[in-house]
Amino acid sequence: MDKIIRKYISSVIMCSLLMYTMPVFAFTNEESVYSKLDSSGKKYKTIISEIVENNEETDIHQEESNNELPIETKVSYELDGNKISAEELVGKSGKVKIILEYENKSLNEVIIDDKKENMYTPFLVVSGAIINNDNNKNIEISNGKVINDGSKTIVVGIALPGMQENLNISEDDIEIPSKIEITMESTNFEIGNIMSFCTPKVLEEGSFDKISDKLDEIYDQIEKLKDASFQIEEGSIKLQDGIITLSDGANSLNNGTNELNNGVNTLKGGANELSKGANALKNGTTEYVNKSKEFNSAMNQVSTGVNTINANYDQINNGINSLNENSSKLSSGAQSVSDGANAVSQNLNTISAKLGDVQNGIANMQAGENQLSAGIDNVIAGVSGISGTDNSGKIAEIQGLINTNQAKIDELNGTNASLQATIDTIGDEGVKSVLANQININNSSIAILQGNNVALNSIISTLSQSGNESIGNLKNGLENLKSGVSNLQASTNSLYSGVSELKAGADTLAVKSGELAQGAINVYQGTVQLKNGTQSLSSGSSAVKAGLNTLDSSANQLTSANNQLVDAANTISKGATDLANGTITLNEGVVKLYDGSNTLKEGTNTLVSGTSQLTDGSNNLVDGIKQFNNDGIMKIYNMVNGDVKNASNRIEKMEILSNNYNKFGSEISRDDIKFISILDSIKISSKEETKEEIITNNEDVEEKK
Repeated sequence: MDKIIRKYISSVIMCSLLMYTMPVFAFTNEESVYSKLDSSGKKYKTIISEIVENNEETDIHQEESNNELPIETKVSYELDGNKISAEELVGKSGKVKIILEYENKSLNEVIIDDKKENMYTPFLVVSGAIINNDNNKNIEISNGKVINDGSKTIVVGIALPGMQENLNISEDDIEIPSKIEITMESTNFEIGNIMSFCTPKVLEEGSFDKISDKLDEIYDQIEKLKDASFQIEEGSIKLQDGIITLSDGANSLNNGTNELNNGVNTLKGGANELSKGANALKNGTTEYVNKSKEFNSAMNQVSTGVNTINANYDQINNGINSLNENSSKLSSGAQSVSDGANAVSQNLNTISAKLGDVQNGIANMQAGENQLSAGIDNVIAGVSGISGTDNSGKIAEIQGLINTNQAKIDELNGTNASLQATIDTIGDEGVKSVLANQININNSSIAILQGNNVALNSIISTLSQSGNESIGNLKNGLENLKSGVSNLQASTNSLYSGVSELKAGADTLAVKSGELAQGAINVYQGTVQLKNGTQSLSSGSSAVKAGLNTLDSSANQLTSANNQLVDAANTISKGATDLANGTITLNEGVVKLYDGSNTLKEGTNTLVSGTSQLTDGSNNLVDGIKQFNNDGIMKIYNMVNGDVKNASNRIEKMEILSNNYNKFGSEISRDDIKFISILDSIKISSKEETKEEIITNNEDVEEKK
């Protein structure tokens, strides 16, 4: 547009300077149409100048014409925003606006895309005037240029009447001017002639071919742009799918860590209960050892008593032999024996009761051991669950995520290599830029996936250290503990059997002691018949001796069995102490495991939150790219393949119409036709001149030409 303006500004200025002073410069077979217009734009005189130049002569022919001009001019005036006539405007002051409106009258019927349409012959109108700076300032013109040399201002503007309709373009998109406005701030307003130059040669011959070549390049580039934009959209969708997969994996990992955390909580509670049971077992076995020492002391007293009886048996037997002689003494001795037997019986009953308490304590200890064994089984099962499900399974699942991410990374690297190879082989910088942007997007995706793999490998390392080694060691320790408890149960069972036998012996000894007491009573009662029953007394004495031997043997057995019980109790006490110490280590390990599982849980929560944000970001990216393609790329693509192609068809028709417009005053085709119109000046000094005087002056000018 600027080239056209510069070209025709020169023409108008030269025309205005030379029209009245020099003959018209003509070209071969040229037709120039000069028109005089009044202040409203109405034509009142038209002269056609035809010049034909050949090698022999130059033929110049001029004649007046009443033919309708192809471009009609309407002029209106405003003062301070209000419409006013030219006659009323002369000599006024204020903000003046002169509006030159051009209407294209050269309408033609053409065929565009197999349809009949009306199009105007394209005309370019260039109008200009010289304005005095003495009484005018802040001079402006629409669609043109203002040249100020200090004393005067030259204004030149252009219009293309009918071009808006020819191109079928909405004024909301592009407004093609069909009028020119000149504004200024005036005092004592007046203005000289406004001259207009009009030509149908808006498009130079061959312009459409150049435009068509450029449009072909644009069509090719817009196709590549569309393809590239949809490749970006497909890539963003693949990225979105990968992020969704990552988010699903992160949620699964988070669920697994929650289950692990719950399991560790349960293990923590079980470890506390185990610690309490171990301490109770330790305290119980210590008390049992102390009571066993008291029992041994009592059994030593029994054994000493029996040994004393056995040591004095011969004396008893001698006493029996002399019983008959010493019946009174015998009666007293029998009473003593009865009392002693009763005392022994009572002591044995006490011992039996104590053994019953011991037996009940051992039974309680067996129940505690069974409970302890069951608790250890539960702990082993919980630890096995942690090791098998929450660690190895989760590690395999996380490794699957890492493999999936790596596959995506490999795929993106392969895509980048292919894109780079394409960049290296093509020369189009626009396409290179699009492909390079895609590589950058792919590299960003690779960085995200690699960062995720680093985080996932860190999680696997943590699970491997705390899950496979520490949990494995814990499980082995619990298995060893269970083996020790099993050995303890076997020892406790043996202890229970020994105590049962000891109690049975004590019960038997108590019965025998009762029988001894009864026998002593019978001896006492039978002293009266002592003489008659000495033989029976001798037999009874033998029975007493046998009973004492049995009592002595049973007491030894009780002492031996109790010593075994003490040894077993000491073993149990040592095992209980080790168990208590082991539960302390177990508790410390469980606390560390609990802290680690909480840290892992917080990490997976952060990972889930991050992947959720990443998912939202990828969704926004996909939506944004789709919107960019639909609202941006496709609109451009549709416009280029629709409006622009349609406009190119119309430009082609306008070039034809421009070339075909070669007649005005005659039926002879001309190489060039141009229209020059002169709008009457508005001056205070010429306000009284009549239109006839103006015409006479103009005729004189034409004759001079």
